Amino acid sequence: MNLGQLCSLQKPRHQLLYLHFKQHFTCFLHSSKLIHTSANSTLGLIASENFIQTSISHYSKLLSNCCKSKSLGTGLQTHAHITKIGLAQDTKLRNHLINLYSKCRCFGYARKLLDESPEPDLVSWSALISGYAQNGLGEEALLAFHEMHLLGVKSGDLQDAIAVFEEIAEPDIVSWNAVIAGCILHEYHGWALTLLRQMRRSGTFPNMFTLSSALKACAGLGLQKLGRQLHSILVKMGIKLDPFASVGLIDMYSKCDLLKEARMVYNSMPNKDLIAFNAMISGHSQNGEHVEAIHHFADIYKNEIGFNQTTLLTILNSAASLQAVNICKQVHALSVKSGFQSDVYVINSLIDSYGKCSHAEDAARVFEECPFGDLASFTSMITAYAQYGQGEEAIKLYLKMQDMEIKPDPFVCSSLLNACANLSAYEPGKQIHVHVLKFGFISDTFAGNSLVNMYAKCGSVDDAGRAFSEIPERGIVSWSVTFGTLGEGTETESFQIEPQTSLENRNV
Repeated sequence: MNLGQLCSLQKPRHQLLYLHFKQHFTCFLHSSKLIHTSANSTLGLIASENFIQTSISHYSKLLSNCCKSKSLGTGLQTHAHITKIGLAQDTKLRNHLINLYSKCRCFGYARKLLDESPEPDLVSWSALISGYAQNGLGEEALLAFHEMHLLGVKSGDLQDAIAVFEEIAEPDIVSWNAVIAGCILHEYHGWALTLLRQMRRSGTFPNMFTLSSALKACAGLGLQKLGRQLHSILVKMGIKLDPFASVGLIDMYSKCDLLKEARMVYNSMPNKDLIAFNAMISGHSQNGEHVEAIHHFADIYKNEIGFNQTTLLTILNSAASLQAVNICKQVHALSVKSGFQSDVYVINSLIDSYGKCSHAEDAARVFEECPFGDLASFTSMITAYAQYGQGEEAIKLYLKMQDMEIKPDPFVCSSLLNACANLSAYEPGKQIHVHVLKFGFISDTFAGNSLVNMYAKCGSVDDAGRAFSEIPERGIVSWSVTFGTLGEGTETESFQIEPQTSLENRNV
């Protein structure tokens, strides 16, 4: 089911059960007759001139109280007031309104506010989903939860979502699912599992969506034992045929280095969609089985199942790892034929893959034809030149990047320093050193080590020593680069440090 289908399933129910938001709320805004409410003190506050100057925090508190008491009339009047004074676009106020309307079964209002939000966050979705669930609309709750996952919703402040969650006196399964999913989206995997334990202690039993989020937490933390336990629970629940849970299992097993188990889950799926295919291909690629990943892609392509951006990126990664330039060229042709030639991620991956296959000319052709120039594309192309021994081209491209005012990252500087080292280009290397210091990259392991390597290969032991001393954390790699580059018998007075410092950094 795609996103459009999800939306189309929800809208008719809203239209049947609730009033259209735009028509009725516009009438409410222009009506001089206020809905009767017993909250006389609140209405008096709204009517006063001083209330217009009240801070957003006071409006938030007022709406929060409306939510707790389900005071729809007062909430509507507050909504009208903040709309008139231009505060209706405030994210926090909007989320309070969505929460209020959801609790009062005005889902047409709540959904309209969510749809009109530039970037609805986790708090918005949590309020809507909880409202559905608490009012017996299980189907709508599940559809909204699916939609939130498809959109990859993230919250700028997870604490806001937690705050909304804590306002719920008796959180239901959908409320728990929403807040746990938020933790997963922010990659707070440990926190998500802690909430799962709290949910079980509260007497709420996890459902498919809860366990799917828990599987992602296990994947993120590499928890094989817990992942297997969750799989057992899913089987006992009779959830084996659900593609949503099956893909979660494939992903979890793949990221826990249990590819055999991932294949077993995949093979047990009676109906495999593109998401399942991508999960299995990614599993092969992540575990170094690049040939299997490519063969798997060939099979699904022959069966005309289709592919998407994720598929192409995974296959290009495997092709680069195998240095299989013929595969890169086939994927390149396929991406052009299927309309992915303007996709920023596919283009950057093509540049990177051609570079790793030592085909800088092909990488340069893709780079020159791309309609944009971002940091990722410049990084890939500069690295390709540096690895292919075309240091001068790498430096020229970096100058062009500077002209376009694109800020470099540590990896670009590291690649440039390696290019300077191969050319014994001392002066350009010193200029890159200035940029490393300017942008604060000296603490980056790769940039710091490449800096020492560049000066040493340019024959400047003193500069190499000073660069070495600037690295805040000198680990085994730093020492290996330094002395490996200088070689035995070289004067190393510049590298004299206290023995205690050496011992402290041996395990870094």
